Amino acid sequence: MPEISAPPEAYPDRVRFTQTAGGHTGAVIPRRVPHPPYVRLTAPLAWTTVAQIVRKDGSSKAELAGASPFPRHYLYDTEGRLTYKSALIRYQDWLRRADEGDSPGVAPGKQPP
Repeated sequence: MPEISAPPEAYPDRVRFTQTAGGHTGAVIPRRVPHPPYVRLTAPLAWTTVAQIVRKDGSSKAELAGASPFPRHYLYDTEGRLTYKSALIRYQDWLRRADEGDSPGVAPGKQPP
């Protein structure tokens, strides 16, 4: 999927930048579809949105702003410490819905690239 960079959000004391990246996972999985042949072998979608906040004093903070429900997503600081982790793994929901238009950059009702 193409990377998505939202316009910066400017506030009096900070600016927030966001970027989303994702694509098909490395493994194909057979999944039911509501039309013939009723099964499709594709790699499901996974995506992550990261936000970076830069304050007027020069300090900054990154945050995990969004992610697909599976697999788990991790964000580390510049020193290699884990700072954010997506808490829920909803594998069955992800498996059924990972190619629907609820992923960023995919229009509703459209197939992802």
